[in-house]
Parts: sequence; C-alpha cells; structure tokens
Amino acid sequence: MAELSNGSVTLVQAARFAALGARLAVRGRLAKVALGLCAITSVAAIVAALRLGAPGSGSGAGSGMLPVDLPGVVAKAVMWGGGFWLVYAASAHAFVKDATLGVRHLFSMRAGSRNAYVAARLMGASVVVAASGIAGTLASSLVLAGVRSYRWPVANHVQNAIAAIVYCMLFALVVVPLAYALVGGRRRAGGMFLLVAVIWGPHWLTEAMRTNESGTLLRVASIPSALETLRTWVAIMPGAIIRGQLGAVRRDLGARAIVAACGLAAVSVVASRLAARSAERALLSSANERGPRD
Repeated sequence: MAELSNGSVTLVQAARFAALGARLAVRGRLAKVALGLCAITSVAAIVAALRLGAPGSGSGAGSGMLPVDLPGVVAKAVMWGGGFWLVYAASAHAFVKDATLGVRHLFSMRAGSRNAYVAARLMGASVVVAASGIAGTLASSLVLAGVRSYRWPVANHVQNAIAAIVYCMLFALVVVPLAYALVGGRRRAGGMFLLVAVIWGPHWLTEAMRTNESGTLLRVASIPSALETLRTWVAIMPGAIIRGQLGAVRRDLGARAIVAACGLAAVSVVASRLAARSAERALLSSANERGPRD
C-alpha cells in the first residue's frame, strides 16, 4: 500500500490522516446502508447459531445444521455482502469528489506529501471494511462458543476464528486498493459492474476450467479463491503442526498458499500504485475544469 509516513509526517499525523480517511469512507447513504447490511448479516448469523444450537433442536457441530466453521461462513458472508458494497461506496468517484471539494488540497497542505492523501484514503477505508467483518466474526464466535450443543474442540474453534479474522484483513488490504484504482477516478456510472467483472470474472472463468487435475496456479488464479486458500491454510496449519501432519498439509496447501499470498500482495501493491495515478488524474482534471471559469 502507498507509503503514508515520510520525513514530514509523524506517526500522530499518520494516525489522524487514517482516521480522516475512515470518516471519508463512510460518508454517503450507500456506505451507511452497507454498514447496516454488515450488521444485519452478523446478527442473522448469531440468531441462527442460537436457534440451531439450542438444546432439543437436534442440531450441533456434527448435525449439518450448524456449520462447524461458522466464523469463516460469517466472514465471507459479511465481506462479500455488505463489505463489498461498503468498498464500492467508499471508492466510487472518491478521488473526483475529493478534488472538487478540496479534500485533496487539505491533505497536501497538512502533510506536504502527495502520497499521504492516497495512503490515508486506502488505510482508512481498509480499516473500516476489515472492522465491519471482524466485529461480526468475533461476535458470532463468542456466541457459538457458548452454545451448549456445539462440541467442536475449543482449539479448532479458535483457529477458525483467527482464520476468519485474517480473511477479513486480507480482503480489505486487497479489494480496497483495487476498487480505488478502478472506480476512484471515474466520473461515469457503471463502476460496480467493472469492479465485479475484474474480481469475479477470473473466478468464474477459472472455476469453469478447473478439474481435479488442475495445477496450483489455476486453483488460486482469482482473488476469491486466493483469499479462501489462505483462510483454509491459517485454519488448519496450527492443528497440523500439533498433530505432526505438517508434511501432508504442506504438500496439499503449501504451494497454493504461497502462490495465493504472492498474488494478493502483488495485486495490492499494483492497485495502490494505480490508485495514486488515478488520484493524480482526477486532481488534474478538476484543475482543468476550474481553470476556464477562474
């Protein structure tokens, strides 16, 4: 992600800029609706856990009614539901609006750095998006731990919760910069379709091409698949180490996890760079539009 701190920006200023970026990320009705959708999804998961795990319901960890990996289910539901809408609401036309309203100029004056604005925007939005998923994941995990019919080992439950939190963080670090790069500087509608096409298009294509003999690259050739691979790896790796099954896990998931991590890191870095260029183009376009009138 773009650098926020340099010689003229202190850690306190960096935190303030990131906080401002977070406030900018949740402005507008669509962002608030998206946050509400995240909360509704989390509450629905908690209610389902309580009802399906209630004594006499005939459900539980082994019944097929109550998912064993409920934290992972909640994390994916929140991130690809309300979280995805929140990413779009925060990024759509963001650079154009900021250039028009003078937000970009304010950052430049206070930070003395062009990178500070883009980094604050990306960091603030990433924090908000990740927090929306982590909150629901933690809440559902705590409720699930208290369900009496849920007899899955505590260690496995903690691993699943940690893996779900990692999933939310990786989602924010990858999808947020990509969204800002794709739609942050757009002045026309249709940004949501572009974002869906770029993220889910490769996933649908690779799923159609995949077979049981598919190679490692094809199995993690899309952002959703790569995120799920890393979540699974985090969920099972500690237990595999304890049980002495590290070799088997390494053969099955190790290569895919490495490829997925490298791919997601590359997407995040490249998207951050492209977002910075998009912000510069939006600022230049706004200046050109004001020039004739001034």
